[in-house]
Amino acid sequence: MEVFRIYKGEGEYFDLGQLPPYRQCFSFGGGAARKSGYCIDPDKCIGCQGCRIVCPAGCISASFPRSIDTAHCLHCGNCYRICPAGAVERRDG
Repeated sequence: MEVFRIYKGEGEYFDLGQLPPYRQCFSFGGGAARKSGYCIDPDKCIGCQGCRIVCPAGCISASFPRSIDTAHCLHCGNCYRICPAGAVERRDG
């Protein structure tokens, strides 16, 4: 048996047992948790509600300008694909 040690890293906890699902990023040993997923640029958002309609997790705010609750986002990309103004942006950490 070989012994090993993890010095630093990052990960993601994803609980599909809740509605809406819950997501949490974490890091350890000096690693940095990357922010990924989607965000909405308030300067580009036109308030059409297309993103809210197609979001299966219901994590996009009703208030204008829209925002995404990243703890519940499934990263499905529906909002990104449907936005006519290009206000939804992908973050790749």
